[in-house]
Amino acid sequence: MRKAYARSLGCKVNAYEARALLREAFAHGFIETDRPEEADLIILNTCAVTSLSARKSRQALRHLRRLSPKARILLMGCASEEDPSSFPDADLVLGTSGRKDALEALLSLKEGGKSSLPIVPYREKEYEEIGDGVPGGGARANLKIEDGCQNFCSYCLIASLRGRPRSRKPRNVLDEARRLLSSGTKEFVLTGTHIGFYGHDLGEGEDLPSLIRSLLEILPEEGRIRLGSLEESEVGEEMLRLFHEERRLCPHLHLPLQSGSPSVLKRMGRKYGREEYLRSVRLLREARPDIALTTDLIVGFPEESEEEHLESMDFLREVGFARVHVFPYSRRPGTKAALLKDLPPSLKKRRTREALLLAEELEERHLQAMEGKEGTLLVEKVEGGKAYGHTEGYLALALPEEGLRPGDLKRVILRREWMVRSDDE
Repeated sequence: MRKAYARSLGCKVNAYEARALLREAFAHGFIETDRPEEADLIILNTCAVTSLSARKSRQALRHLRRLSPKARILLMGCASEEDPSSFPDADLVLGTSGRKDALEALLSLKEGGKSSLPIVPYREKEYEEIGDGVPGGGARANLKIEDGCQNFCSYCLIASLRGRPRSRKPRNVLDEARRLLSSGTKEFVLTGTHIGFYGHDLGEGEDLPSLIRSLLEILPEEGRIRLGSLEESEVGEEMLRLFHEERRLCPHLHLPLQSGSPSVLKRMGRKYGREEYLRSVRLLREARPDIALTTDLIVGFPEESEEEHLESMDFLREVGFARVHVFPYSRRPGTKAALLKDLPPSLKKRRTREALLLAEELEERHLQAMEGKEGTLLVEKVEGGKAYGHTEGYLALALPEEGLRPGDLKRVILRREWMVRSDDE
C-alpha cells in the first residue's frame, strides 16, 4: 500500500490546503503516514510570511528529501510562489494556485521527471475548490471560506503572493460543513487569508455575518463556530450583534494590532490608529463581556524609536490581551518597508525580549482571571491519561482523562493547574 505524508508550515490556511491534497491522495489509493521516511508521496505547503519562514520552508524540503530520497514531493505555498527556483528538490512545484489538478500532474510524471506549474502571471480569478481540508473529520476543524488579501501592508508580501481576495461560494462552505458535522466535528474554525473580506466579490447580501448565520442554521445546539482573524475595521454592527446574541459563536477573536504606536502604524500602511482600535475593543467587550482577544505584534519595525516601542508596550497593557504573538521585524525584499532603514539586530533582540516578557505577563494575568469560572472543554485528543482541548474562549486545557474521548464536551469549573499554554492559534 502506497503511503502519503503531508506537512504545512505557517497558518491555518496552509494546514487546510495540505490536508485537502492529502484527501485527494486517498482517492488515488494512498494511506496516510506520520513518518516521512516511509512515504511514497510527500505534500509540503510552504510559508513566506517572514524571511525566516521562507528559510524554514527550504530547510523542511531538504530535510524531507534526505529522509525519503525516492518519494515524489509536491511543493506549494507562498514561499514557492515567491521563489520557485529555490526548491530544486521537489518533483512538482506550484505556488498558491493551480492546486486542483496538481496531484494528478505529479503522479503522471515519468520516473525522474520534474515539473513546475505556471506561477506568474497565472492567478485564479475565483476561489479554487481543492476539496475538504480535514479527511475523516475531527473534533475541531478548519473550514476555509476565502483566499487572498488586498491590504498590501508595507512589511508584507502575502497580498502579492496570494492574489486578490476570492470568496468561496456559500453552498460549498455549507456542503463541507455538513460533511464535517456528519463525521463528528463539533467546532468550525472559519479560516482564510482575510476572512473579513468574505462575500465582497459575491454580490449584494453576501458577507461574513450572513455566512455565519447560514452555518448556525445547520449547527446543532452543542456546536461551535470560531472566527480566525478579523481586522479592526471589520467589527461592524452585524458582527457585534452576532457576538451578543449567539452563544455558539465562540467568545474569542484574533484582532491583529502589529504596533501600538500611531506613527509606526502609518509606516506599516495599517488603516487604523489607536483610537479606532480601542473603539473596536470596547464594542466587542460590551457585546460579549467574556470575549478573549488575542493579537500580533511586530517589534523593531524600521526606524522604530524607543518612544514608539514603549508606546506599543503601553498599548498592550491598556488593551489587556489574553495572548500576544510577538514577531521581530523581518525584512522582505519587494515591500515598501524594505526601503526604510532597518534597526540593528541587537536592538531588535532586546525589544523582542521585552515584548515577550510582557506577553507572558498578560497571558498569566488572563489565566489567573479565568480560574474559578465555568467553561466547556471540547476534547480534541486523549493522551497519557490526559484529555486535551480548548474552551469556547480558546483556553487550552489538559484534564484528567476520566473516560473522556475526542469530540466530548465537558462543562467544568476552571482550575489553574489544568490550563496550558497552547501554540495553536
